[in-house]
Amino acid sequence: MMGAEPDRRSVTRNGSVPLFETVPIASLPITSIATTADVATAIRTIMDDLSVRYPDATDTQRIIVAALEIQQMAKRDDAFKLKLVEALQSGSLLIDQILSNNPFLKISGEMVSEWLDAVPAVAQI
Repeated sequence: MMGAEPDRRSVTRNGSVPLFETVPIASLPITSIATTADVATAIRTIMDDLSVRYPDATDTQRIIVAALEIQQMAKRDDAFKLKLVEALQSGSLLIDQILSNNPFLKISGEMVSEWLDAVPAVAQI
């Protein structure tokens, strides 16, 4: 009988915990998102947090993790999703600037819109 293979999921090449072993839900608490500036602050916080948590992630991993974090935030906070959709549809320069100028990932508003399409519709009141 051959020796058991090591569990490759538990440690990466550099000895750190693998990128996708656990992907915590967005670290932001559910708050009152009332303006485009609030959404921009939330996205900036997510991207800053991801850049600290995953400094050595590949571009593909960065896209996946950013998508998961923004989708989780949208699932947890209806106001966040609504304001982000409004900002993206109106072509908010503030949101575009945050998405294209942050330490983790340079992305377009169109890409974020596609991510939000995967989140179930917000209940209408």
